[in-house]
Amino acid sequence: MIKHQAALSTFVASNMESLAGDMAAGGGETLASLAELMEVAEADRPAFYQAVKDNFARIYGGESVTAGEVIDNLYGVMASSARLAGYAKA
Repeated sequence: MIKHQAALSTFVASNMESLAGDMAAGGGETLASLAELMEVAEADRPAFYQAVKDNFARIYGGESVTAGEVIDNLYGVMASSARLAGYAKA
């Protein structure tokens, strides 16, 4: 679980558009930075990238989605993955 939730919120809020593009593509610099901020281990990053790509519509539910909703939705996607569940907040 991320130690600094405020840093995650700030990062997502500041990078909504580029993060959306990276998530839809399943890779990119902004998504890699998010994985690092969330302390996703290098070995788990391919699974993380695939999960966000496969669940993009669930994470970015619409044009009016907020950063907080993106984070909550992302944690929901991670919690439903056996490999990524340990990174999801309690």
